Amino acid sequence: MAYCTFTDVNVAPVAKAIANKGWTETEGNIRINEGSDYIDSKLKPMGYTTDNLSASSLIKRLNIAYAQWAILRDIYADSSVAVGSEGGWTFDNLKKWVDDVLTQITEYKMHLYDSTGAIITPGESVSKPEITTESVKRIFTMDKSYTWEIDTETYADEDVVGEKNN
Repeated sequence: MAYCTFTDVNVAPVAKAIANKGWTETEGNIRINEGSDYIDSKLKPMGYTTDNLSASSLIKRLNIAYAQWAILRDIYADSSVAVGSEGGWTFDNLKKWVDDVLTQITEYKMHLYDSTGAIITPGESVSKPEITTESVKRIFTMDKSYTWEIDTETYADEDVVGEKNN
């Protein structure tokens, strides 16, 4: 689910680039969805839900910044970074900012707030590993390691008992 609209994204520094490239809202929406998927991949494993994330204006801003970065990335794919810069910011700064904020959120150094100012707390993490081998039993019983015999040679804790061939 996208956390912003094409109207939110189609402002400086990308509006002129979109117009020059002849892109439509469809191309913009593809990058918006890429941004929301990227944000979801970082925050949903922590326990945030789509409803939680939709309530935060910061998430909307992150989605806008990521979508703008993705648009400029694709438009200027064959150009130098300076071509996509606007006001001293290169478009890679947008992605770096998104990554920095998401890192702070995932490390619990930054909180998300809803429109009333209440902290949005994540629910239970959905990325807990599940132990699937608890009911697994061995098919064959194994003797203790000091009684193993292979080819009539007895081995005790990796040291061969008897003569060794050098």
